[in-house]
Amino acid sequence: MIDIILIFILGTIIGSFINALVYRIQNDEDFLLKRSHCPNCKHTLSPLELIPILSFLFLKGRCKNCNKKISLQYPLIELLSGILFVIPYLFSAFNLYLFFYYPLIFLLIIIFAYDLKYYLIPDLFTYSAITIGLGFNLFKDIKLGRNFFILESFSLQGILSGLGVALFFFILVFLSKEKWMGKGDIGLGFLLGLLLGWPKVVVGFFLAFFVGSVVGIILVLGTIIGMFWGTTLLNWYLNLFLLY
Repeated sequence: MIDIILIFILGTIIGSFINALVYRIQNDEDFLLKRSHCPNCKHTLSPLELIPILSFLFLKGRCKNCNKKISLQYPLIELLSGILFVIPYLFSAFNLYLFFYYPLIFLLIIIFAYDLKYYLIPDLFTYSAITIGLGFNLFKDIKLGRNFFILESFSLQGILSGLGVALFFFILVFLSKEKWMGKGDIGLGFLLGLLLGWPKVVVGFFLAFFVGSVVGIILVLGTIIGMFWGTTLLNWYLNLFLLY
């Protein structure tokens, strides 16, 4: 239990870093050396004002210096990051898959936070996640002794699923002239298919539509849920369907 609590705390700290990273990249600020500050009054934040989740509660959601409201996004991203960092550990304990899960979760949270705040999905993060996703699929194939070029390969399934989703999104972007979704969602669609493969990509896709909108934020959540509960949800759905 203590290990789960520590991982959750680490996740919230990383979530706090993600909040700062997203803001500073968008505003062309140094995200490594510059001290954290209030976006409104530029007040430099003290260590006590930087405690994930708790500082927001202690400050009652307002800047200590200018009393400006702090965006609810900050504690939400910290909480989400804490939860999502616990999930891979529960599913994989200390095996080699964690070397892929955690960088992917990190990048997916960045994409989520960026899209939530600025309605943008920077290609840098999407392509980085795709690169790790390709390595993840290849690692699975090698570990199971599968040939990349056979249809049962995780890599081939993921790539074909990714291309299928990306093509579908490209058609939507083209027909709507980016009114329904942006170009960034095409790369994110490929990532969704790559990580989930067939048939779990159906679960991620269904979850996105189920909540009412196919946008970057929902696709990220659908991808994360599909990665860990895709098979369970798919089996539940098929069993429910067969009952009728």
